[in-house]
Amino acid sequence: MFPLGRERMRVCGKGGREGGVYMLEKAIDMLVAQGHSGRRGEILIVGDRFDTDIRAGVQAGIRTCLVESGCHGIGMQRYYPLDRAEFVASSVKELLPP
Repeated sequence: MFPLGRERMRVCGKGGREGGVYMLEKAIDMLVAQGHSGRRGEILIVGDRFDTDIRAGVQAGIRTCLVESGCHGIGMQRYYPLDRAEFVASSVKELLPP
């Protein structure tokens, strides 16, 4: 990606501008179609990467949860200062009711 710089990149996945808008906005529209209010403070994205899942949630204005059973751990947060995980869980299992 370097030396071209970030402004010349086009990322169409969850962490990119185009992909994040399409994927997250579409998901929120689907929630609304199923009766959810669509209020972003009531929606949570759960993922294992700061640069895709957490970034997409931050860009969409929804809540974020990092699960450490995948790629990234909370210790890597310092490398992604703009992609803040609001919650952290050791695994998805930790998010399920007992």
